[in-house]
Amino acid sequence: MSYSILVIVQLLIISLLPESSEVFWGRATGRYSWAFWLMISSPFLPLLLFVKRLRNNIYILLFMAVWINLGWLVESLVIHITAMHRDYVNDFPATGELVIIVKGILIGIILLIIGNSSIWIKKAAPEN
Repeated sequence: MSYSILVIVQLLIISLLPESSEVFWGRATGRYSWAFWLMISSPFLPLLLFVKRLRNNIYILLFMAVWINLGWLVESLVIHITAMHRDYVNDFPATGELVIIVKGILIGIILLIIGNSSIWIKKAAPEN
């Protein structure tokens, strides 16, 4: 819970500073605002656990867990994409190779999931 409170305080400070407020609101209302709000809402969701009715509902807890993990993954994706998009990265000779490696890992994970889904389906199917 202390992480959530620290993030809220940080967002308030950033939104009040004149230098950062323009960038902050540009991200919040720009082209990729969906990713911004997904990342920003993740620290706020644990605060809903103070409500007893919400913390006892298993579906709300499942939704919160998935939403928080999606926020973390999108934040990680934004960090890596931004790092690869910087102008100084173009001087690095392995930039193209890095993109190919990341795409290969992503395709490999997708293929592992698809390949193992037949095993999961067989285990879930009732035996006659």
